[in-house]
Amino acid sequence: MNQIQANKYSIAWFKLAECVSRRERERALGVYRLLAHSFDDNMAIVYQLEGDIMLAFNEVENAINKYVQAAQLYEKQGELVQAIAVYDHIITLQPSVQSLVGMIECMARIDQKESITVYIKRLCRYIIQEGDIARVITLVQESGIEFKIQAAFVIEVIGIVIKDKSIERQVTLRLIHEAVQFLLQNEQALQLLLVTLKGLDKGAYEYACVCLEK
Repeated sequence: MNQIQANKYSIAWFKLAECVSRRERERALGVYRLLAHSFDDNMAIVYQLEGDIMLAFNEVENAINKYVQAAQLYEKQGELVQAIAVYDHIITLQPSVQSLVGMIECMARIDQKESITVYIKRLCRYIIQEGDIARVITLVQESGIEFKIQAAFVIEVIGIVIKDKSIERQVTLRLIHEAVQFLLQNEQALQLLLVTLKGLDKGAYEYACVCLEK
Protein backbone atom coordinates (compact mmCIF):
# COMPACT_ATOMS: atom_id res chain seq x y z
CA MET A 1 0.00 0.00 0.00
CA ASN A 2 1.51 3.35 -1.03
CA GLN A 3 1.56 6.46 1.14
CA ILE A 4 -1.52 8.00 -0.49
CA GLN A 5 -3.53 4.83 0.09
CA ALA A 6 -2.28 4.60 3.68
CA ASN A 7 -3.37 8.18 4.36
CA LYS A 8 -6.72 7.49 2.72
CA TYR A 9 -7.46 4.55 5.00
CA SER A 10 -6.14 6.32 8.10
CA ILE A 11 -8.66 9.08 7.43
CA ALA A 12 -11.38 6.48 6.86
CA TRP A 13 -10.68 4.87 10.26
CA PHE A 14 -10.90 8.28 11.89
CA LYS A 15 -14.19 9.01 10.11
CA LEU A 16 -15.59 5.64 11.16
CA ALA A 17 -14.81 6.34 14.82
CA GLU A 18 -16.34 9.79 14.46
CA CYS A 19 -19.55 8.42 12.89
CA VAL A 20 -19.91 5.86 15.67
CA SER A 21 -19.37 8.46 18.38
CA ARG A 22 -22.03 10.67 16.76
CA ARG A 23 -24.42 7.70 16.42
CA GLU A 24 -24.56 8.11 12.64
CA ARG A 25 -25.24 4.51 11.71
CA GLU A 26 -25.66 4.76 7.93
CA ARG A 27 -22.59 6.95 7.53
CA ALA A 28 -20.59 4.54 9.67
CA LEU A 29 -21.64 1.62 7.44
CA GLY A 30 -20.71 3.64 4.36
CA VAL A 31 -17.20 4.24 5.71
CA TYR A 32 -16.99 0.58 6.74
CA ARG A 33 -17.69 -0.48 3.14
CA LEU A 34 -14.82 1.71 2.00
CA LEU A 35 -12.50 0.20 4.61
CA ALA A 36 -13.56 -3.34 3.69
CA HIS A 37 -11.62 -3.01 0.43
CA SER A 38 -8.37 -2.58 2.36
CA PHE A 39 -8.38 -6.06 3.91
CA ASP A 40 -7.18 -7.98 0.83
CA ASP A 41 -10.19 -10.30 0.69
CA ASN A 42 -9.82 -11.29 4.36
CA MET A 43 -13.54 -11.58 4.94
CA ALA A 44 -13.08 -12.71 8.55
CA ILE A 45 -11.77 -9.25 9.48
CA VAL A 46 -14.53 -7.64 7.43
CA TYR A 47 -17.23 -9.60 9.30
CA GLN A 48 -15.57 -8.85 12.64
CA LEU A 49 -15.46 -5.12 11.90
CA GLU A 50 -19.10 -5.12 10.85
CA GLY A 51 -19.94 -6.91 14.08
CA ASP A 52 -18.09 -4.23 16.04
CA ILE A 53 -20.13 -1.53 14.29
CA MET A 54 -23.42 -3.34 14.93
CA LEU A 55 -22.49 -3.71 18.59
CA ALA A 56 -21.58 -0.03 18.85
CA PHE A 57 -25.16 0.74 17.80
CA ASN A 58 -26.55 -1.78 20.34
CA GLU A 59 -27.67 -4.22 17.64
CA VAL A 60 -26.50 -7.23 19.61
CA GLU A 61 -28.17 -9.97 17.55
CA ASN A 62 -26.83 -8.56 14.28
CA ALA A 63 -23.40 -8.17 15.86
CA ILE A 64 -23.36 -11.78 17.06
CA ASN A 65 -24.35 -13.05 13.61
CA LYS A 66 -21.37 -11.23 12.10
CA TYR A 67 -19.02 -12.37 14.85
CA VAL A 68 -20.09 -15.99 14.28
CA GLN A 69 -19.32 -15.62 10.56
CA ALA A 70 -15.93 -14.14 11.44
CA ALA A 71 -15.07 -16.86 13.98
CA GLN A 72 -16.06 -19.68 11.64
CA LEU A 73 -14.02 -18.20 8.80
CA TYR A 74 -10.98 -17.67 11.03
CA GLU A 75 -11.33 -21.31 12.10
CA LYS A 76 -11.62 -22.52 8.50
CA GLN A 77 -8.50 -20.52 7.59
CA GLY A 78 -6.57 -22.05 10.49
CA GLU A 79 -6.30 -18.73 12.33
CA LEU A 80 -7.31 -20.38 15.59
CA VAL A 81 -6.08 -17.73 18.04
CA GLN A 82 -8.23 -15.12 16.25
CA ALA A 83 -11.18 -17.54 16.16
CA ILE A 84 -10.88 -18.19 19.90
CA ALA A 85 -10.78 -14.45 20.62
CA VAL A 86 -13.97 -13.87 18.62
CA TYR A 87 -15.75 -16.86 20.16
CA ASP A 88 -14.79 -15.58 23.61
CA HIS A 89 -16.33 -12.20 22.73
CA ILE A 90 -19.54 -13.90 21.53
CA ILE A 91 -19.77 -15.98 24.71
CA THR A 92 -19.35 -12.85 26.82
CA LEU A 93 -22.19 -11.15 24.93
CA GLN A 94 -24.59 -14.08 24.61
CA PRO A 95 -23.44 -17.69 25.10
CA SER A 96 -24.90 -20.45 22.94
CA VAL A 97 -24.22 -24.12 22.27
CA GLN A 98 -22.80 -23.13 18.87
CA SER A 99 -20.30 -20.60 20.24
CA LEU A 100 -19.20 -22.81 23.15
CA VAL A 101 -18.70 -25.82 20.87
CA GLY A 102 -16.80 -23.61 18.42
CA MET A 103 -14.52 -22.46 21.22
CA ILE A 104 -13.89 -26.04 22.39
CA GLU A 105 -13.13 -27.22 18.85
CA CYS A 106 -10.55 -24.45 18.30
CA MET A 107 -8.91 -25.09 21.66
CA ALA A 108 -8.70 -28.80 20.89
CA ARG A 109 -6.83 -28.05 17.68
CA ILE A 110 -4.13 -26.12 19.54
CA ASP A 111 -4.15 -28.49 22.52
CA GLN A 112 -5.32 -26.07 25.24
CA LYS A 113 -6.35 -28.90 27.59
CA GLU A 114 -6.94 -26.87 30.75
CA SER A 115 -9.03 -24.28 28.93
CA ILE A 116 -11.05 -27.01 27.18
CA THR A 117 -12.05 -28.41 30.59
CA VAL A 118 -13.28 -24.98 31.69
CA TYR A 119 -15.42 -24.56 28.57
CA ILE A 120 -16.77 -28.12 28.73
CA LYS A 121 -18.07 -27.27 32.21
CA ARG A 122 -19.53 -24.00 30.91
CA LEU A 123 -21.26 -25.85 28.08
CA CYS A 124 -22.70 -28.40 30.52
CA ARG A 125 -24.06 -25.72 32.81
CA TYR A 126 -25.41 -23.67 29.90
CA ILE A 127 -27.38 -26.61 28.49
CA ILE A 128 -28.77 -27.43 31.93
CA GLN A 129 -29.74 -23.80 32.56
CA GLU A 130 -31.50 -23.66 29.20
CA GLY A 131 -33.63 -26.63 30.23
CA ASP A 132 -32.40 -28.87 27.41
CA ILE A 133 -30.88 -31.43 29.74
CA ALA A 134 -32.82 -34.37 28.26
CA ARG A 135 -31.02 -33.83 24.92
CA VAL A 136 -27.59 -33.09 26.31
CA ILE A 137 -25.85 -36.25 25.10
CA THR A 138 -27.51 -36.02 21.69
CA LEU A 139 -26.32 -32.43 21.39
CA VAL A 140 -22.72 -33.33 22.13
CA GLN A 141 -22.80 -36.26 19.70
CA GLU A 142 -23.98 -33.88 16.97
CA SER A 143 -21.35 -31.27 17.82
CA GLY A 144 -18.52 -32.65 15.68
CA ILE A 145 -16.03 -32.45 18.57
CA GLU A 146 -13.52 -35.32 18.68
CA PHE A 147 -14.61 -38.34 20.74
CA LYS A 148 -12.09 -37.80 23.58
CA ILE A 149 -13.63 -34.39 24.31
CA GLN A 150 -17.16 -35.71 23.86
CA ALA A 151 -16.44 -38.41 26.45
CA ALA A 152 -15.07 -35.86 28.92
CA PHE A 153 -18.18 -33.75 28.37
CA VAL A 154 -20.57 -36.67 28.92
CA ILE A 155 -18.86 -37.69 32.17
CA GLU A 156 -18.83 -34.08 33.38
CA VAL A 157 -22.50 -33.54 32.64
CA ILE A 158 -23.53 -36.81 34.33
CA GLY A 159 -21.69 -35.67 37.46
CA ILE A 160 -23.46 -32.30 37.40
CA VAL A 161 -26.86 -33.91 36.85
CA ILE A 162 -26.45 -36.35 39.74
CA LYS A 163 -25.49 -33.52 42.11
CA ASP A 164 -28.46 -31.41 40.99
CA LYS A 165 -31.36 -32.73 43.07
CA SER A 166 -33.85 -30.54 41.20
CA ILE A 167 -33.53 -32.80 38.12
CA GLU A 168 -36.03 -35.66 38.08
CA ARG A 169 -34.53 -39.05 38.87
CA GLN A 170 -36.06 -40.55 35.74
CA VAL A 171 -34.27 -37.97 33.58
CA THR A 172 -30.99 -38.68 35.36
CA LEU A 173 -31.32 -42.45 34.85
CA ARG A 174 -32.17 -42.02 31.18
CA LEU A 175 -29.06 -39.89 30.71
CA ILE A 176 -26.94 -42.51 32.49
CA HIS A 177 -28.29 -45.16 30.12
CA GLU A 178 -27.46 -42.95 27.09
CA ALA A 179 -24.01 -42.23 28.52
CA VAL A 180 -23.24 -45.92 29.00
CA GLN A 181 -24.35 -46.73 25.45
CA PHE A 182 -22.31 -43.86 24.05
CA LEU A 183 -19.14 -44.75 25.94
CA LEU A 184 -19.25 -48.47 25.13
CA GLN A 185 -16.92 -47.75 22.21
CA ASN A 186 -14.12 -46.80 24.61
CA GLU A 187 -13.35 -48.97 27.65
CA GLN A 188 -11.23 -46.34 29.40
CA ALA A 189 -13.95 -43.67 29.14
CA LEU A 190 -16.61 -46.15 30.26
CA GLN A 191 -14.59 -47.13 33.33
CA LEU A 192 -14.09 -43.47 34.20
CA LEU A 193 -17.85 -42.96 34.06
CA LEU A 194 -18.41 -45.92 36.38
CA VAL A 195 -15.80 -44.68 38.86
CA THR A 196 -17.44 -41.24 38.81
CA LEU A 197 -20.89 -42.73 39.43
CA LYS A 198 -19.64 -45.00 42.20
CA GLY A 199 -18.18 -42.03 44.05
CA LEU A 200 -21.30 -39.89 43.70
CA ASP A 201 -24.36 -42.13 43.86
CA LYS A 202 -24.45 -45.86 44.61
CA GLY A 203 -27.89 -46.29 43.07
CA ALA A 204 -26.79 -44.55 39.86
CA TYR A 205 -23.69 -46.73 39.71
CA GLU A 206 -25.73 -49.91 40.12
CA TYR A 207 -28.14 -48.75 37.42
CA ALA A 208 -25.21 -48.16 35.05
CA CYS A 209 -23.97 -51.69 35.74
CA VAL A 210 -27.44 -53.05 34.92
CA CYS A 211 -27.35 -51.08 31.64
CA LEU A 212 -24.08 -52.79 30.78
CA GLU A 213 -25.62 -56.23 31.24
CA LYS A 214 -28.46 -55.58 28.81
